Amino acid sequence: MARIKLESSALKAVDYNPELKKLKVWFMDKNLASGKISIGGIYSYANITGNLYTTLLNAKTNLIYECSHGKCFHRLIRSHPEKYPPTKLSS
Repeated sequence: MARIKLESSALKAVDYNPELKKLKVWFMDKNLASGKISIGGIYSYANITGNLYTTLLNAKTNLIYECSHGKCFHRLIRSHPEKYPPTKLSS
């Protein structure tokens, strides 16, 4: 699949490989309170099902996730590193 840009303040884009069940996530840069910019990294997450990926893509229209890709991602994937182990690909 191709990289999909998201309308999110936390997630820049995602790319999903259904054969490997891997989700690649590009994170947005952040402006820190110190005035510095934290460069968003790229991570890969394992064991992601097609249904989970579809839920993430549709989060913007889902009140359960407060219409937010970032909140959906955090609740369903990032909060469960034992289930969906992350690998940092770059910073």
